[in-house]
This record gives sequence, structure tokens and C-alpha cells, in this order.
Amino acid sequence: MKKHHILVLAIGMLAMVSCKDEEADPAALTGKSVTYSLFTGSNDWGYQGEVTFSERNDGLAVIGIKLDGPTGTSKFPAHLHFGQYSIEADMAAMLNPVDAATGEGKTLLTQLTNGDEISYAELINFDGHIKVHLGDGDNKSLILVYGNVGSNPTTANAANVANCASW
Repeated sequence: MKKHHILVLAIGMLAMVSCKDEEADPAALTGKSVTYSLFTGSNDWGYQGEVTFSERNDGLAVIGIKLDGPTGTSKFPAHLHFGQYSIEADMAAMLNPVDAATGEGKTLLTQLTNGDEISYAELINFDGHIKVHLGDGDNKSLILVYGNVGSNPTTANAANVANCASW
């Protein structure tokens, strides 16, 4: 009889351990994402690409930029701006630079430059655009790629790309 109680107790403990809910890693991606095209800038540097907003389990967004074009050793500054690309708009968020060697850059976005926190759900409806520049300083007005994101139309017209209002 004792062996029977021990066996039942062991099975019960095993069942409790195996049924324990696994906590999801907050940094893991949910599988939800939205991708937007990035178009060749006002000066034809030979780049185009895409930006992908991916949702994490904690509701935050990872912004991934992937450029196709010449490779090198540079780091290209990238920004999320308020409004459409055709409007001289303030920067909404400084993104991690795009590495010219790989054509990639990733940023975990938690808040905007105005201090507002932003989630993945808010970002995919955001009134904004992305610009990637050739460099800082004298090269900041040279836009490699651009594209509207969120609630804005995703058509392209390089002649209408405005400079950045702040940076």
C-alpha cells in the first residue's frame, strides 16, 4: 500500500511540474510583422530596401532595416520621422545605424524623441516615415533610401523627398 501511495504521489508531482506554464520570453518575437518598401533616395546611390516592424512578446517593436546595394565599411544613420517623407518633419526616433557591410540595422523601439512610449500596435498605425542617410555632418542631406510607414501611403516620388527638419 505504501508503494502505491508513493507511486501516486510521484505521478502527481510529475504532472504538476510538466503542466507548469512556461513563461514566454518577453524579448522573443510573436511572429507578427509588417514590411514597408524603402525607395532609392533623391541622389541615386544605388540602394533600395525594406523596413520591417516586428512585434515582441512584451508588445514592443523591433525595427529592422535591410538595404540592397553597394557594400562597404560605413555606418548609415537611420531615423523614424513624424509625417510623410514629402514634409520637412522632425525626427521621431534615432534608429541604430545601417551597417554598409551587411546592409542591415536593428533597433528596439521603446519611446519617441518627444518622450512618448510606443508599442508595436501603435507603430504600425504611426503617421511617419523612415530615412537612411549617407552620413552625418555634410552628408546628412544625402538620403540613400526613404519610405512612408504606418498610416501613410507607400508610394514613391524621389522628387518630393524633403530634408529632415531636426537631427
